[in-house]
Amino acid sequence: MSAGGASEPFDYLLKILLVGDSGVGKSSLLMRFTADQFEDSSAPTIGVDFRLKFVTVSDKRLKLTIWDTAGQERFRTLTSSYYRGAQGIVFAYDVTRRETFESIADIWMREVDMYSTVDNAVKMVVANKVDKQTEREVSRDEGAAFARKHGCLFVETSAKANVAVGQAFEELVRKVLEAPGLLTPAHSSGHAMPLKVKREREEPCHVCQHYHDYEGGEPCGVCGHRLEPQQAAGPQESVYPTEVLPGFLFLGSYDNASRTEVLKTLGITHVLNTVPACPELYKNSFSYHTVRATPPDYQECFAFLDQVEREQGKLRVLVHCMTGVSKSPAVVIAYIMKLRQWRLSESYKWVKDKRPTISLSAEEAQRLQALEVSLLGASSTGWQPSAGVPAAMPIRV
Repeated sequence: MSAGGASEPFDYLLKILLVGDSGVGKSSLLMRFTADQFEDSSAPTIGVDFRLKFVTVSDKRLKLTIWDTAGQERFRTLTSSYYRGAQGIVFAYDVTRRETFESIADIWMREVDMYSTVDNAVKMVVANKVDKQTEREVSRDEGAAFARKHGCLFVETSAKANVAVGQAFEELVRKVLEAPGLLTPAHSSGHAMPLKVKREREEPCHVCQHYHDYEGGEPCGVCGHRLEPQQAAGPQESVYPTEVLPGFLFLGSYDNASRTEVLKTLGITHVLNTVPACPELYKNSFSYHTVRATPPDYQECFAFLDQVEREQGKLRVLVHCMTGVSKSPAVVIAYIMKLRQWRLSESYKWVKDKRPTISLSAEEAQRLQALEVSLLGASSTGWQPSAGVPAAMPIRV
């Protein structure tokens, strides 16, 4: 099996998923196979990691998309969507920790049965860390018998010592190529795509960071996001949400909300999700409130934000929608109007100056104007979201 560059043509695109308990070495196996690297101390995977590798097997050029899923319980709801379309599934365990071996049948095979969308996906059991022979708790014979019982391939590996890692992936890939129904005939471009993942792309969507035909308007199979035409050419946003009110209120997108380490670094404790269809990703790490309807009810949002504001200095909140462009900015603008008794024009400029990418929809603009009349008794004269605040309008800080 030989590797190649990242932009070359290929015959088939294959999706391979690595599952297993935290700490069994899934990320190490992935890095050894894709980059021939090993790190003794690697941080646990947060949600899902993703790597590409081009290989040649049986005279076929293959683009492998390999997904390394988190083994921790708190990320299970996030990673379940990534089973979709996987033609190869690797169940990894640590030969020095029997509980990780038992989890294959107790947890991971059940998850595959529940979430996998490919009935004849090729499955492999990988017994990792065989370099630690003196600490072994699961014998080779026991692992091989378990794999046979469940109709899986079996390989023992060591990512650290580089033992049989390439062999494991090559054997899996060969079996996928031999399995009927996993691959589609070649397209007119000369490339062939597998039936279940034919729409996945080399570059993720710049908004939700998942792989779907965003430029063609296809909704994401993971989170349901559909890119609006005006978003397609937009720049990729920062991974950091925007701090709108210092030490308290942050504004962002679904992508920002998915980066738990970033949120923790910023001290964010609460998340207001303004899109009911978006999953709450890290319930064990943050206090969530997801609005009940679309468009979000301002009073419902205010009630949640007021709870956080009363503990300002101790608690911080992120308000997000899918893109961070219209719905969540509208909620933040509305709350600033209510909190500081600012006119709509002032509140809009305050947020726009801090997050220039916002672009309110006509519906959100009308709702804000109605709120301004309700809160302050009149609307900002001549204000339009595209124009922002009139130049002569003073801004109170």
